Amino acid sequence: TNLTSTPHQLAVSDGKVIASLMISGQDSAIIALDSATGGELWRSIMKDAAYANPPTWHNGSVFYQFSNHSNSQLYRLNGVTGTTLWQAPFAAQWDQYLAPAVDDTGVFVNGGTYGGIYGFNPNSGAQSFFTSLDQYEQWTPTLYEDGLYSFVKGILRSHNKTNGAIFWSLDFGWNWSGYSMNRTTACADGLLFLINDSVTIPAGDQELIGVDLGTQTVAWKVQNRFTGTPAVAHESVFAISGSTKNSVRAYDA
Repeated sequence: TNLTSTPHQLAVSDGKVIASLMISGQDSAIIALDSATGGELWRSIMKDAAYANPPTWHNGSVFYQFSNHSNSQLYRLNGVTGTTLWQAPFAAQWDQYLAPAVDDTGVFVNGGTYGGIYGFNPNSGAQSFFTSLDQYEQWTPTLYEDGLYSFVKGILRSHNKTNGAIFWSLDFGWNWSGYSMNRTTACADGLLFLINDSVTIPAGDQELIGVDLGTQTVAWKVQNRFTGTPAVAHESVFAISGSTKNSVRAYDA
């Protein structure tokens, strides 16, 4: 299927591929495609958007952060028809976001005029909490088992899913390079994996870090020119590497 502009990360489930993209001027759209044929099933237009952000699919619904400064909204759409089930305002500037983290207990997103993490009720859209964090965009919380985690400005935090309170944190140091994180974390088998721009290693290099969530300590770390978000499967961790992002490295988790 040809789309009118470049989509962000796709959400795929229940025979549908969900794409978000800018379609004309400042209008954005959420488009559902049939995963077998590529045919369009529905599209929902969001007018006066600053950016199109990636969607999340959960339990038959599409969750989407609409960016427009003082009129930023979190949407829940019906996955079959694209109609709005609820929308909830959140504070923002001109920020871009990664896909919302969603489970049966909540919808968790980056937001805030000066940065932070929000929690919303997935059924009603009511705001559960806001916890102020550092002012960075293009990250998203991580849900793993019963835990909620944020990774912003070199600091990994464990949050209470009900009120956003911080249980514990690990500060890996951070080499400031603008206000966009462009990453999140990955989890498996009691470990959390992230890529950090540390101030303690040579310029241009990053650290791939494995954190033991049970002991809240660093299990291991390796140094290379990493970028983005690692992936984990089958007890292996994969990370994009190289000054031109031209290779993938695999490590024993």
